[in-house]
Amino acid sequence: MESLMGMKNYLMDRFLFISAYWFQVLIVLVIIQLDFLHSHHSLRKENVAYILFLCLFIFTICILIDYTIKKKFFIKAEKFLENSNKQEHTVILEDAGTREQREFLRILQKVQSTYLTSLRKNEKKQQEYLQFMNLWIHQMKTPAFVISLVLDKARKKESAAEDALESIRQENERILQGLDLVLHVARYNEFEKDYKIEYVQLESSVRKMINENKRTFISSAIFPVFEVTAENSVVQTDKKWLEFIINQLLHNAIKYTKLTQKEKKHIIFSISMKAENTILTISDNGIGIPQKDIKRVFDPFFTGENGRVTHEATGMGLFLTKQICDRLGHGVQITSTEGQGTTVTILFGNEHTYFNI
Repeated sequence: MESLMGMKNYLMDRFLFISAYWFQVLIVLVIIQLDFLHSHHSLRKENVAYILFLCLFIFTICILIDYTIKKKFFIKAEKFLENSNKQEHTVILEDAGTREQREFLRILQKVQSTYLTSLRKNEKKQQEYLQFMNLWIHQMKTPAFVISLVLDKARKKESAAEDALESIRQENERILQGLDLVLHVARYNEFEKDYKIEYVQLESSVRKMINENKRTFISSAIFPVFEVTAENSVVQTDKKWLEFIINQLLHNAIKYTKLTQKEKKHIIFSISMKAENTILTISDNGIGIPQKDIKRVFDPFFTGENGRVTHEATGMGLFLTKQICDRLGHGVQITSTEGQGTTVTILFGNEHTYFNI
């Protein structure tokens, strides 16, 4: 590789300046000669030679000093290029001797900082994605194993066929839920290409999700309650992502409500208005969330104590819910009392919120 700051390159980069300098010296000599001729005199050759030698001497000294100052910086730059394959290599060029070099260094450091930040974000996303895939694959093995056991049992006892089919249906739902979650994790990575803000009837979307999960409500002995006090439940959002959020919160509520020993189990869906904002709350009377876990429920892969009880949690449902709500401009909050239940609140802003997405 050719040196960044060899003398040849240095002089070629300054060809215009060097040419202008010597052209100026020539003009000065011509003007002096013309002045002497006007007085009927002439510059002696030795004086011309002395002037040229003096100009050459001063020019050479200035060029060498400037070259030495700049060369230190470019030696560092060459070493940086040699080590540029190292991801975490930082730009350290202390020998920036000119304002131009310092400005160049400032720009270079800013570009590198932006690049490293983007690189770390992408690495983090990739790590989270791989971690999620590992968790999901292990979770999908469980329903498949249960289905195999149930089918074996059904073959041995024909009278148990009905119960076996119900168990298969439940396990199949778990597989479908897992596949749906994976699909939305993949879609989330390209969120900007996959959302459309429009007017959506919130009440219709909630009812749709309840109806789609009515078998699960029945088999879990949980009664859904739907309360609408808002005069108008139309909100601006993306319909597909909204229904995914509602579905995730609904399944979470069912999962932890069916674990409680209470005689009457219920999940309350409520749509109300506060000022100009529409509010959706989903409340259950399940086992609740320990206070020590409540601050981390939106962290990726966090399952907490409840996750260790059910062995079904991926820690991605609430994480995606929070991320999607942030992207869509919706607020999301969660409150819970251990042993009493959990309430999740989604706040839909007014029209002006969505122009800032």
